[in-house]
Amino acid sequence: MNMKKVFFILSLVLLTVSCVSEKSMVVFNESGECFPTIENIDQMYKKRIETGLKYVWFDCEWVTLAQRDSLSLIENERIFEELILMYDSVPN
Repeated sequence: MNMKKVFFILSLVLLTVSCVSEKSMVVFNESGECFPTIENIDQMYKKRIETGLKYVWFDCEWVTLAQRDSLSLIENERIFEELILMYDSVPN
């Protein structure tokens, strides 16, 4: 009978621990900009030591320099195409 109580208590503890919400690793200010928390920065430095890659904060997450350059290039091309479409639609 005691073993059932121990098992029941362990089950309740595990259930309670699994339901605890995880602390957010990103903080947003009043204007909607996002910033990493200290814990998030610590994780990035650990990842940097493990991989040997340099990470930068871009679009609310840590990315490598190569990933950032690729994402920036894609965004610049999208903006450039929108500007061309806007220019082409302006009457002469």
